[in-house]
Amino acid sequence: DTYRKIRNTLRYLLGNLADFKPELHRVSDDKLLETDRYMRARLAVTVAAVEKHYAGFQFRPAIRAVADFCILDLSAFYLDSLKDRLYTYAPDAPERRSAQTVLYDTLLAVMKMMAPVLSFTAEEAWKTAKAEIAPALEDSVFLSDYPAFPAAWADEALLARWQKIMSVRETVTKAIEEKRQEGLVHSSLEAAITLRTSKDDMLKLLESAAQLWPQVLIVSEAAVEFDASAPELEVRVAKAAGAKCPRCWQWRRDIGSDPKHAGVCGRCAGALEAAGK
Repeated sequence: DTYRKIRNTLRYLLGNLADFKPELHRVSDDKLLETDRYMRARLAVTVAAVEKHYAGFQFRPAIRAVADFCILDLSAFYLDSLKDRLYTYAPDAPERRSAQTVLYDTLLAVMKMMAPVLSFTAEEAWKTAKAEIAPALEDSVFLSDYPAFPAAWADEALLARWQKIMSVRETVTKAIEEKRQEGLVHSSLEAAITLRTSKDDMLKLLESAAQLWPQVLIVSEAAVEFDASAPELEVRVAKAAGAKCPRCWQWRRDIGSDPKHAGVCGRCAGALEAAGK
């Protein structure tokens, strides 16, 4: 199961980088979205931990750390949260290229980290990446160096902030699951979330991440409110207003607002226009 998860992660990364050319589409560090910078920080931490394990000939902990990153950081959160950006934005949208930049860094790092243990799979994936994505790569993963990232990538302040954001996400996920079992919603994208708090520190965190919540929580709407009678964090789940967009699956109130693309929401209509469709 561990091997399958790592292999499937590589397949997902390769598939979503099919139209990404590093020399043309790479986004500079200062223009990466915050979610992408966070995942890159988690990647940097993992790379350092795995290198330490290999230096002590601790092969089992090394590949376990790689697997945990694939399962807990990528599969359970990041890759799921990226589906909207990767699949519904215009191909050259800055938000999509930002995600692909970090996916590319992740792909190379994972292949290099797993190579000493899962040699044949790493080499197979590397040859695919070289043939389809980055011809400038070395001829073999075993001719490449272990990942070496700038120290700034492992941003401790960013990691601490996102530890709190992920804690909020865990609370919201439980609240949505309760409503799903009650039949109010069938998926998180049907939900409109209201995050209420009576604590100034929590309010500051919630408001500073206001633009992130729909993507992080994978919901259609998210609002933040201060209420002196609320606990530190209260989550209210309601059915999102509007109708389901058949393209992005989010519930929107502006379905049909663009007569050229009457069947989809305004954002998807813009993406279709940008793609020349």
